[in-house]
Amino acid sequence: MESYQAAIEYLYDRINYERSTDQAYNQNNYRLSRMERLLVELGNPQQAAPVIHVAGSKGKGSVAWLTAECLRESGYRTGLYTSPHLLRLEERFVINGQAVDPAQFIRAVDAVKPAAHNIAEQGHGHPTFFELTTAMAWWLFREQAVDVNIIEVGLGGRLDSTNVCWPALSVITSISYDHQQQLGNTLAEIAGEKAGIIKPGVPVVSGATHPEASETISRIAKERGCKLRLLGVDFISSRPKPEASAYGSREMRMSYHPDPTLWPSGTHRTSLKLRLLGKHQLANAAVVLAGLDILREHGWDIEESAIEAGLATTQVPGRVEVVSEGPTTIIDTAHNEASIEALIDTLDENFPDRKRIVVFSASREKNSEAMLNRLMLSCQELVLTQFHINPRAQPTQTLKAIADNIEKASPGQPIAKIRVVEDSLAALEVAQKMADQKDLIVITGSFFLAAELMEKFERPEGTERTNGT
Repeated sequence: MESYQAAIEYLYDRINYERSTDQAYNQNNYRLSRMERLLVELGNPQQAAPVIHVAGSKGKGSVAWLTAECLRESGYRTGLYTSPHLLRLEERFVINGQAVDPAQFIRAVDAVKPAAHNIAEQGHGHPTFFELTTAMAWWLFREQAVDVNIIEVGLGGRLDSTNVCWPALSVITSISYDHQQQLGNTLAEIAGEKAGIIKPGVPVVSGATHPEASETISRIAKERGCKLRLLGVDFISSRPKPEASAYGSREMRMSYHPDPTLWPSGTHRTSLKLRLLGKHQLANAAVVLAGLDILREHGWDIEESAIEAGLATTQVPGRVEVVSEGPTTIIDTAHNEASIEALIDTLDENFPDRKRIVVFSASREKNSEAMLNRLMLSCQELVLTQFHINPRAQPTQTLKAIADNIEKASPGQPIAKIRVVEDSLAALEVAQKMADQKDLIVITGSFFLAAELMEKFERPEGTERTNGT
């Protein structure tokens, strides 16, 4: 067995499209045939347990986590594969609510290395970083004898490395503009790529409500003979009653109602507790509930008390996560215009009347102008910075130029005061020095910024970040 560091280096020496912006999303760069051969070498671990496959532009991580935790609470041994990670690569591989330990991680690398070597020798090419980690996930889940795999798509869907399974349920969350360079410039094109995970006859749940996206998903589901449940058509979510959130509230309540004329077997639920904050999470939780009801229709034994517990206790890492108090500090991995909008709505509802100091960085391929335009009108201080753990960071001088143009185009409007701090850790320190105890610091704009700063707020050994307290 090799060392942990050698295992990490082996993976990061592979082609890694998470660290590049110029790779076309096509069958030359994303080769499902190579992924299939890699899994054959490993004995097809993706077939060892039922799969719930989750794609989407926004919310797929939350939906994957909530689904896994509701099933775990109901007694199923779960395997959860998500990406990217925040602190450690092992976070991508979660078994029964816990990331795998370094020894398990090393064993998985030891398993995939000879398989990767064999398919390269056979002329299929060298597997990429994401292909290897996806294969590791299925190998680990088979080794640990999980009952169900919840697998989050990495990019798109149609050509994603995870799209080599035949799931029990396909889930597509909301669709918004993201990764246009790879997926297309219209919501219909993006939805078509996401809907590539739909398999003939496999039931589908979708949280896509924009007509362009929902029509595309509906058409593809119909063409493939799939029963489709659509948010806003077959089921809805809402707040039980209009209510003003408590100052600094740490939970929401939601109701879930399937349309009885379209879905007689659906279960109505009222006043469920939801730990994840934000109106957008009401839709994500509804998608989860619809999926669980479908699984129940197919004979899965899922207890109502387990669903309630899963929703009430699950905190997904980096999703409006409160990582410190005094001042309250939030890390959120919002990285496009739609997710920034959702973040601001959440802050308005749950943390009103607080001075906001935002630490922001973004990747070069993202629409920084749209994100900054929204942030600058909703906070008092904006610290522009640059993460260093990934080469895709937008230079701070570019962010500053964008911010200056927004300021010029917004005469007479209250707008954030801009500061530029090149180093992200120094930027956080600047924000902390500016903040009073009752102020709010928000770190957002990129998974990579969240990862770079999350370590400053790591919890003591033995406490949970993803579940419970």
